[in-house]
Amino acid sequence: HHPDLVLINASLNWSQECGDTAKYEEVLLDVVKTIKKELDTEIILMTPNIEIPGMFQNPLSTLDERVEVIRKIAAEEDVCLADTYRVWKAYEAQGFPTDVLLANGMNHPAVAGHEVYAIVLMKLLRKQG
Repeated sequence: HHPDLVLINASLNWSQECGDTAKYEEVLLDVVKTIKKELDTEIILMTPNIEIPGMFQNPLSTLDERVEVIRKIAAEEDVCLADTYRVWKAYEAQGFPTDVLLANGMNHPAVAGHEVYAIVLMKLLRKQG
């Protein structure tokens, strides 16, 4: 496969078995570097939607920590960043009931939650185009 664009959105399901934040950074950086080395493609790193604290939290790595890793790698590796998490946190700060944007009430976005991703991506693509 020879994609023109690779979207990477991987942070919500980083369980305790996967390791701590340092391990997450190592894995994500390896993925980005491998794609840059092996493919002639654009990369967009995406921050996730928010999650509602629950039984699936990783005590070794918070979502906020992983979001900061995504932002850091995007800057250091000079790849585009679609910072969806910033939008979700802004909704939350304004008192919007973000749990209604989550289909399972925890971390999987409902249709409106997916629209947030689409809007962030489209705005980014318009800036780049």
